[in-house]
Amino acid sequence: MTDDTQDFFEEGALVGVLTAEPLDRVLDYKAPEGGCWLGAFVQVPLGPRKVMGVVWGPGRGDWDPAKIRTVLKVVRAVLRSRQTAPISSGSLAEMGRRTTLSMPKDLLL
Repeated sequence: MTDDTQDFFEEGALVGVLTAEPLDRVLDYKAPEGGCWLGAFVQVPLGPRKVMGVVWGPGRGDWDPAKIRTVLKVVRAVLRSRQTAPISSGSLAEMGRRTTLSMPKDLLL
């Protein structure tokens, strides 16, 4: 089986961002200047607010392209496991996808 997951998204590429907001889907945004990677913690505009989210994968592209906003910034964060070994943010998304029966938004809580 091949892994078709894209790890890095160039500036302007469509990315799917999962926020901790009570929404039923991943939201499409354009990757920020400098790009972003799968699993990156990001700040995105949602209505008049700025909220935190995680780049969950490529965007779906099922929204009017003129209305798609850009990720505001990539938040530089280092996660550590209980053994204090660094965990890449890309592995967080993959780990959540493979190990839980929870709703995806609940992984951010």
